This record gives sequence, structure tokens and C-alpha cells, in this order.
Amino acid sequence: MNVSEKLEKIRMVAPGTELRRAIDDIIRGRGGALIYLTKSPDNNPLLQAGFKLDCDFTPERLYELSKMDGAIVISNDAKRIFSANVHLIPDPSIPSSETGMRHMTAERVAIQSGEMTISISQRRSTVTLYYGDWKYKLNETPLLIAKVNQVLQTLNKYSEAFRSYIEELDILELENRVVLFDVGRIFEKGIRALKIIASLEFNLAELGNEGKIAAIRVNELREEIENTLQLLLMDYTATRVPENPKELLEGLVSSNTKDITTYLDVFDYLGYPSSQVTVGERIVSPRGYRLIMKIPRMPISIARNVMKKFKDFNSLLKASQKDLQEVEGIGEKRALGIVMEIKALKRKVNI
Repeated sequence: MNVSEKLEKIRMVAPGTELRRAIDDIIRGRGGALIYLTKSPDNNPLLQAGFKLDCDFTPERLYELSKMDGAIVISNDAKRIFSANVHLIPDPSIPSSETGMRHMTAERVAIQSGEMTISISQRRSTVTLYYGDWKYKLNETPLLIAKVNQVLQTLNKYSEAFRSYIEELDILELENRVVLFDVGRIFEKGIRALKIIASLEFNLAELGNEGKIAAIRVNELREEIENTLQLLLMDYTATRVPENPKELLEGLVSSNTKDITTYLDVFDYLGYPSSQVTVGERIVSPRGYRLIMKIPRMPISIARNVMKKFKDFNSLLKASQKDLQEVEGIGEKRALGIVMEIKALKRKVNI
């Protein structure tokens, strides 16, 4: 079971959904419920007795049906209510970590069927999802919002440092004074930020409509950091330019399971064995992809064409608009854009 499947299940019960409305009504009414989501109830050996309904799902109907004993069976897209007051009969030999009968039944049914069940505790007013052998207990929304806001503050600090390092790198590249340390610290800060963002995925999915603004902010930061790191991979890998920098970055982030990614981890991945380099002395030069891709709507295929002609960053800095227009895919507008970007960068250090 992959992360996207789990997130999909959490989003089904997030604030703003009809199913969550029903769940909140049940909790406010001091009730409990066992809900089984299935593709079809027909010939399902887990189901016994109950009342067949086969009607459209509404939060009001689910709430009223929760007052009856037994489970409520609904479609796995939460569009139909199949039946209510159903006895669920899972295999009792399936191991369960739960103690209460409702939660134990929910867990065993999920494991046996590979489908999702939702258990709402009447005594504790908690909601637990079971999907296959995966279990997830929903958090209280106010506490979750506070947690997300706190993590966002940390994330903003990382992103500010990340942008500061990038601005310094712009100047160092123009002065041909980039050492491995300058590149490594950007990756280290960016990867830490991406790991923080990954840790927020379940929280943001659970918040649903309540976390829309936070989700937009997080997605903006993720896109900014990922795009920058992918271009840095194209500029600074020791051997050839990676064909798929996105995949390479994903490998770099996931290959290190530690909470903290060190500079040495980054250098090894870029192709500079940490045992063989002195990070403060090893001078490296960019290829120029990050500079070219600053031009709006610049396809990566055309950026590759530019670098085939100019070979390296220093040659690109000396290119005229006429030289650039000789590249396949570079017209007058794009050539002018690159020249203007080069001039803007040079003004930073009065070149």
C-alpha cells in the first residue's frame, strides 16, 4: 500500500466532505458507529443480516442509521448506502491490536477484505480508519491546525535560508568562486525542507478544507525548492547531465532515511566522493541550466540545446543575442530574455 492510497482514504473523511459531516454529527450526538466501505455488498461473506437500503448517501441518513445497532455498509466512493444494522463476521483468528469489539471488528474486516472501515468510538469520541493492515486515528482539528502552523513556521525559516544561499550562489557563480560547500549547503537545507513538507502530507490531507491556505503555501514551497534542486543537479553533477533530474532528486531525498542529511551525503550523491574531496577547496563550475531556465516558459529540451552549443557557464555569459538565436528553438524573444538575465546577474557584482 503506497502513500497516495493512504492519503486518498484520509481525504475521504476530511472536513468539507459529506462523509466527514456525517461523522461529526455522530460525534456531536454522542453516538458511535462502524462503517464498512465496499465496492459491492453482493455475495460478501463478511456481511450477515441487516436491512437492505441501496439509496443515495447523505450525511443525514448516515447519522440516523448510526442510531441502530450493527454496521452501516456504504460504497467505497461514499455515494451509496447499501445496508444498515449489518453484522460483520470477520475471521476471528486474524490478529488484532484492538480491545473494544467495534474496533476489533473494524480492524479484522479491513485486513480480511482489503477495504476500508471506519470506527467511531462513542465513549472516547475518536475516529479510526482501517484500510488493509493500515490504521490511522484522526486528530482533533484545532490541535492539528496548531501543529501544522508550528511546522510551517519552521519550514519558512528553512526556505528563507535556502533563498539566501541561492542569492549568494548567483554571485559566486559569476565570480567563478563556487566551492562544493556552497552547493552542499543548499542541498542540505532544501532536502531538510522537503522532508518537513513530506511529514505534513497526512496532516494537510486530514485537514481538508480547513487546511487549504496552508496546503497552497506548502505546495508553492515544494515546487520552488524541487525546481531549484533539480536544476542544481543538472548544473553540478560530477559526470554527465542527468536525463531525469526529478527522479534523481527523489532518489537523493529517499535514499537518506536519517532525519538529518549531511553535506557528505550530498557530495557522494553528486559524484564527488566525500573521502576524496576537501569541501572548502574543491572549486566547481555550473553548466548554466539554472540561468537559462530563469526565462519564463523555457522548455528543458531547448535549454539542453543551448548548453550543447555553449558547453559551459562562462561561455554562456559571453554569448550575444545573435549567438543565442543560432540555437534550435531560440528565437529573438528568448535570446533577448537570456541576454537580459545575464546582464541582471552581472549587475549584482558590477561586472
